[in-house]
Amino acid sequence: MPLTLAPPSTVRVTVGRPLTAPGRVAFVGAGPGDPGLMTIRSRELLALADVVVTDDLGEDFVRHFTRHDARIVRVERHGDRAAEPDARLSDDLGGELVEEASALPAGSLVVRLMYGDPMAFNGLATEALALRRAGVTFDVVPGVSPLTAAPAYAGVPLTSGCATSVQVVHAGREPQSWGPAIEESVTVVVVGSGPRIARTLDGLLQAGRDPKTPVAVIEGGTTTSQASRVTSLADAPQSLANSVPGLPIVAVASHTVGLREALSWFETKPLFGWEVLVPRTKEPADAVIERLAAYGARATVVPTIAVELPRTPQQMERAVKGLVTGHYEWVAFTSANTVRAVREKVEAFGLDARVCRGADRRRRRADHCRAARLGDPPRPRPRRRTVGGWAP
Repeated sequence: MPLTLAPPSTVRVTVGRPLTAPGRVAFVGAGPGDPGLMTIRSRELLALADVVVTDDLGEDFVRHFTRHDARIVRVERHGDRAAEPDARLSDDLGGELVEEASALPAGSLVVRLMYGDPMAFNGLATEALALRRAGVTFDVVPGVSPLTAAPAYAGVPLTSGCATSVQVVHAGREPQSWGPAIEESVTVVVVGSGPRIARTLDGLLQAGRDPKTPVAVIEGGTTTSQASRVTSLADAPQSLANSVPGLPIVAVASHTVGLREALSWFETKPLFGWEVLVPRTKEPADAVIERLAAYGARATVVPTIAVELPRTPQQMERAVKGLVTGHYEWVAFTSANTVRAVREKVEAFGLDARVCRGADRRRRRADHCRAARLGDPPRPRPRRRTVGGWAP
């Protein structure tokens, strides 16, 4: 498709003089929702960020990747959707970024975290131009776009033998002429809120697209909360008109939707749709959560277990004394918390891992001992029997 470039004189950007050594800004794509789809670079910058500005992602999601002292600024564009109680309303996010960056010392980092890919339907151009005019440097880190990721997780290919081209439309910004999009060989992908997608699909219907064209509506794509449903182009506007506001919805109008039943792989996982409560201590249970997510389950950590030392210190002291005197033949650590408690008591007595001499431990807990820096206990030297008794 040929591109028409505007004359250079029609777009002018005046670069202002740098402010007093402001911090820099990084436009970072957060991906479509699955944390596993975030790029390595995006995680690195979030870990370095002093301030994170976001308008689409919850603070719990962001906090998982930032320092504990990083400040998170929630903003809402006027007219986008109902603002959350802790979010600031703003029509000029570029100005917000300039203020945040100029208030920080040199070397600081402001991350502008955007849902999906910053270069697609996120207003990056307007915000970046505001930074350029103010003399604030910025980087751009692309992300996985929900335009392709959500259909992939729903088992809906965008092209096939019956669909050879794709047209992407931002809901609420429909083209004046749909052109080839009304043909059956074109897959139309629409992203936005439910009511806006409803109006866009109605415009596609009025333009002449077959009312029986299958439409896949994907909400919360790539997350364990993903919900997909299939309808027709004629019925889609009505079903989307009253959808609950949330993360952008992706709708795919194409005959490739018919392949979903055969290609669905994410929503057919054995635990998909299950919500599992994980009773754990307040310490992270990331390994358990990731394992459950791999099977499609939503995990909610409930800190119902409290790990405490014995009520009387004499119990622990007697146990450590038994280790020193060789009273025990076997020592089994039932959890990493047990290893940690014993290590602290052993170190309080000025001892080390040699207290475990002569006792075998279960192999599955050896890794926890190494992680706790107890190390493997030294093996006792074998003794031989002589005429006079036992020799060392």
